Amino acid sequence: MDYEKTSLWEKTLGIQGDQSIDCLRASYLSFREHMKGLLNEVRIDFPNLTDHSIEHVDNLWGMASLITGDAYPINPLEGYILGCSFLVHDAVLSYKAFGGRDVLRQTVEWKDSYQDIVGTIDDTEDRKKIIDFKVIRQLHAQNCGDILLRQFEGMDGNLSYLLTDDEMRKHYGQIIGDIASSHHWEADKIQDLPTQVNPLSKFPSDWVVCPRKLACILRCADAAAIDSGRAPEYLFRLLLLNGVSKNHWVAQNRLGVALDVNDPTRLVITSTCDFEEKDFAAWNVAYDAVGVIDDELGKCQGLLSEQEQFQVKSVAGARSRKALSSYIKTKDWMPSDVSVHISNVARLITTLGGKELYGKEDHQLIVLRELIQNARDAIHARRLIEGEENFNGKISVKVCKAGDDVVLSVTDNGVGMSLDTISHSLLDFGNSFWHEDSVNVEFPGLKSAGFESVGQYGIGFFSVFMIAKSVMVESRKFSDGLSDAHIVKFPSGLTLAPIFANCKGRSTSYSTVVSLHLKEQYEKWPTIYEVKRNQMNSTNFEAPFSAVLSVLVSGLDVDVYYKEFDEEEKLVHHRIFASDFDKKAWLRELSFADYQQDKNLDDYIDANYNRLQYIYDERHRFAGLAAIGTRFLPLQDFLGGSTIGGLLTGINSRTGEHWIGIIDNKPESAKRGGGEYKASPSILRKWAETQVNDLGPVVFPDFQMRFRLQLAMHFFKADPSRIAVAFCFLKNNNTIQFAAHPLEGLVELLTSGKKLIFVDSTLGSKMENEGHGDVYLDFNRLASNLNEDEILYNPLMNSGFLSYKIIDGVPRNDYGFIDCLYRMAVSLGYKIVFSYIKNYVASNLGLMDRALVIEVKK
Repeated sequence: MDYEKTSLWEKTLGIQGDQSIDCLRASYLSFREHMKGLLNEVRIDFPNLTDHSIEHVDNLWGMASLITGDAYPINPLEGYILGCSFLVHDAVLSYKAFGGRDVLRQTVEWKDSYQDIVGTIDDTEDRKKIIDFKVIRQLHAQNCGDILLRQFEGMDGNLSYLLTDDEMRKHYGQIIGDIASSHHWEADKIQDLPTQVNPLSKFPSDWVVCPRKLACILRCADAAAIDSGRAPEYLFRLLLLNGVSKNHWVAQNRLGVALDVNDPTRLVITSTCDFEEKDFAAWNVAYDAVGVIDDELGKCQGLLSEQEQFQVKSVAGARSRKALSSYIKTKDWMPSDVSVHISNVARLITTLGGKELYGKEDHQLIVLRELIQNARDAIHARRLIEGEENFNGKISVKVCKAGDDVVLSVTDNGVGMSLDTISHSLLDFGNSFWHEDSVNVEFPGLKSAGFESVGQYGIGFFSVFMIAKSVMVESRKFSDGLSDAHIVKFPSGLTLAPIFANCKGRSTSYSTVVSLHLKEQYEKWPTIYEVKRNQMNSTNFEAPFSAVLSVLVSGLDVDVYYKEFDEEEKLVHHRIFASDFDKKAWLRELSFADYQQDKNLDDYIDANYNRLQYIYDERHRFAGLAAIGTRFLPLQDFLGGSTIGGLLTGINSRTGEHWIGIIDNKPESAKRGGGEYKASPSILRKWAETQVNDLGPVVFPDFQMRFRLQLAMHFFKADPSRIAVAFCFLKNNNTIQFAAHPLEGLVELLTSGKKLIFVDSTLGSKMENEGHGDVYLDFNRLASNLNEDEILYNPLMNSGFLSYKIIDGVPRNDYGFIDCLYRMAVSLGYKIVFSYIKNYVASNLGLMDRALVIEVKK
């Protein structure tokens, strides 16, 4: 349809003979010409998209006229602002609108998305372009808001505004941008727009602008623009499409939109040709699109006053696949409203959210971890809302007797939950509230403030049913009064539907309390906990449960208190960013130093706690508090640990082998096993290098420390060459000598004609040119058989530092021992020659190992 023949145009900018309207029309047409080029960039940058060109914008006039009806009340100034909003709403879906691709890829949002693929086989330009569009879509609503206030470089190199009418841009540019942005908001947020904006004095006083009305027109017209004009046939045939993009094109290429001839209050969307079974996905795209239109129409009716109501209220067949198939036809198959459902929800939750997921041990700790994580997320959200300087938060864990029952409760003073959040999010298995759109409605601006939850999977709360026979949750939004609290009770676990009730909160000092009446097998609370080691000949030890809880929450930025039966409540963890945070006391708590009774451990903590350094990721989020490990034989000293969101992934069998303190991980699964580190490899590498540099000259004379540091630096992908050492046997005048050699010293030894023997494990040697040093050998016996021209490398302990791969005579640059030795030799002006001796020696496992022979030559 020619936009100048639509009812909305004709009753606004199409009126002739009025000087004010003539000026508005001229301003709009000039703006339209400027926007043509920017809109065309969308097709150039993302050719698989359905049509976002000027033709789509022009068609919105027709679709909006169809929906609002011929008699709709709208004045010329509103027509101008609506038309400009049409032009702006999709204009930022291009690189140019962001200032270019390089600018886009420097945004935090792009870098966050890129972290998912960096270093993987998906790290390709095609994949980056997918991220480009994802981020442009993510940011395009907010960029609509200010596009008229920015200048763009023209072909002549000069900067200019897209809307060159200075007066209209100054006075209406922001509201045009806001209306354009609003088409991507949740519908309820439209109420944030002004009720009315009065006209400039140059216009008639009754030309009052109603932004909410215009926003509703835009979002409904844009949603309904799904016909073949949006996916023109000539473009569809030219483009090579696949996947979701193809489904959208197929769906829209076959659709037509019109009023129902028997009921002008609803739209009818029909297909121009049938969808075959191979088009199943495309038909469902069409069904979803029809549902979106119907939803938008319904939501907007609730936002509009009586006189602003649209003529069209709904879409025929929108609520049923079967009903819609009478309009959008199928061939030789039938759409169905039957969907996958779960008949025994309680059993599924018990299976997937209980012992089958978390294992058979430490169920009390697992439940506490999940509940504390939820409490931490709620506190962190409130902290962002109120400002960290105004609110820190508190989590309280209590175990007490209630009649014959033992009750475990976790209380927090975070943001709290409304009844809707409790009923639809907390109890929605598999869906996390923090990852739903409803969080934007409940706490607008929270995500844009940088909130990120630890909880991601929406199943953690259901772990409580592993240990609880009955559960009660009391909560209220922190900004509500005590009378607005709500309770949900599971009096019989998951076997019956929960009970909901309103209640009066007992105190404003808390927002949420989760109380568990424990099952009989869990009533004997582990006031004393056995901390386990898993190494041969090692011994376990005991610690009070309060100490174990302190370790569990060791990385939290929230104070945690604990009360056990009749004992006094006590602080077991002080928030990790507190100004009076005690690193030494914290490291002693993390390592159970008070219960290990190991003076060497105490001395090591005293000497090294001040090296603990906060680690932050690229977005300056907490990613650890740690120092690189320097203890020659850390065994299981419990000085180190991995956390997820500040909560330790494992209490038992920990070491300070590579670091002391904690390093935060991304969750690998719902089980909370540690995956990749939260901080990027480059950040951890720089941290490791800084840690070694800060140790200073003390490192170089201490070969045991250097040995430990090289393993830790290799672990964090840092280059340990300058401090690396090799412990070796050599024979001199029939006397066996064992000594540590810096790499440069070892190279000099090898230049005298000696050969370095590096024994390869049969288990680690998968190919001729790769291997891994074997530690399962009798090195003393091997040394006694050495020739005078041989040096035997002794790895001392197993680590990734012993692995290597040699390609065309050059080791892979992996900072392992072989790579470091090779690069040291090259830096000193020598070259290394590698060869092998097959079946060199039998390991303690009875397998024949080969030897990698290393020679240094000019």
